[in-house]
Order: sequence, then structure tokens, then C-alpha cells
Amino acid sequence: MGVTYSVAKAQSALLGKVQLAMAKKTMDVTEQKGQQMVDMLKTATHPTLGKNIDMKA
Repeated sequence: MGVTYSVAKAQSALLGKVQLAMAKKTMDVTEQKGQQMVDMLKTATHPTLGKNIDMKA
């Protein structure tokens, strides 16, 4: 029973680390995409371009 518990505990710890790593990666990618959007809107050639963004879900 002790071996089964330690294996389950190790797997749980690994799963937590993987989930945290994936969340960090997702946040990094989201931040990069947001910065790219800001940069794109700053380089708009027309003065009113980028003032409004239409978003659909």
C-alpha cells in the first residue's frame, strides 16, 4: 500500500507541475499576441484606424 500511495503522490505532483507549466506558456503566448496587436495598431497608416475593434465570439 505504501508503494501505491507514493506512486500516486508522485504522479499528482508531476501533473501539478505540468499544469502550471502549460498555464505559464499560455499566458506568455497570450501576452505576445496582445503586444503584437498593440504594435500593429500603433503602425496604422490612417489616423482613425485601430481606434475601434469589432470582436465576435
